[in-house]
Amino acid sequence: MSAELRIRALVPAEHPSLIGHFPGRPIVPGVVMLECVAAAVCATSGAARISGVPTVKFLQVLLPAQAFEIVLEQVSATLWKFRCESRGGVLAQGSISLA
Repeated sequence: MSAELRIRALVPAEHPSLIGHFPGRPIVPGVVMLECVAAAVCATSGAARISGVPTVKFLQVLLPAQAFEIVLEQVSATLWKFRCESRGGVLAQGSISLA
């Protein structure tokens, strides 16, 4: 339906979700990465909220303060595909549906 859109993102090292996740070697929780994707989809589409995440697969860890790109592709009026990429690799991929 549309071309890919790339949005740069970063979860700061001070993000509250990182406390205790995991001591000595913090990683960004998958749900925080999904929050970044949801915000990007809502900002791009003008939608007020997400209704679901039909598919998601986490492939690599995201470290605090590691820049990544959210790659979006609109499939239909209510469905978007996404990939999170960093350092040439795919961190996560899936789809998000809008309300």
